[in-house]
Amino acid sequence: MPIIADDVDIALLYGQPLRRLTPSMSNPNQIRDREHTTIFLEEIQLRYPAGAPAHLVTAAINAINAMYAINPRINPALVRAEISNQEIGLMLPGTAPPAPPAAAAAAAVPVGAPARRAALLERMQSRRGAYTWKEGRSAAFTAWIGGATPLLNPISDNATINCWEAVLVAAAEGGLVTIAQLVHAYGAANPDAAVYNLLTHGGTQQLNCANPARANNIQPGDVIMVENVGQNLHHVMVALTANPADYGLIEVLSLWGTHGGFILSRAALSYMLLPITVFRYSTL
Repeated sequence: MPIIADDVDIALLYGQPLRRLTPSMSNPNQIRDREHTTIFLEEIQLRYPAGAPAHLVTAAINAINAMYAINPRINPALVRAEISNQEIGLMLPGTAPPAPPAAAAAAAVPVGAPARRAALLERMQSRRGAYTWKEGRSAAFTAWIGGATPLLNPISDNATINCWEAVLVAAAEGGLVTIAQLVHAYGAANPDAAVYNLLTHGGTQQLNCANPARANNIQPGDVIMVENVGQNLHHVMVALTANPADYGLIEVLSLWGTHGGFILSRAALSYMLLPITVFRYSTL
């Protein structure tokens, strides 16, 4: 099942955190199920910090898993809505956090690096569970940026896109890049280089995994770009947490293949790196 009830019980009843899954020892289905379970746990613990009613937890998991059998996407918005639906059905008080004020997508560029990081991170968080990963530039992303009013017609959660396209969708929706910039980059003579320049226009800092020093200044919302065999954008993700002493312990939001269950999911940065990896980070 996509949300694993036994894992939820372990976390809620015994206070045991869900252990990270090692990609090399897990298959994509297991990674997807763990991500879906984590999304559910984060929402139910936010709403019920002192402990959720057991019958609500069971009803919400069953309802979400039944939906997944029809449309295999579980994201934070669906989890929030379905917990609220079950609260109504069970005549429990509503605990949904207040919705943010309505605003046009990308109405203004967030001012200052902290605001820009927060905008990107919020949009990436909202898309957890979305997409199917593919390597290379995708037809779905190209069609989206070339369509009429893309920001008013969001790319589908079912779209098949690559890792940096997932970041660029969030950046555009957060007001950090414009659709015109994305169209220009994808129409450039060297689109990969143009995308790299767009992601790094604010400057970068570089780390080399061959160096034993693991101190860093990566902040939540920074874009992390992994280099491999001369490719600057071998993998692109967004930092979710900070760990100034050890970058390997940073959590990231990442759309990748077997390492991420082929969906936009949460992972440890250490699982995305090789011992000789060079990677860079930047604030959009």
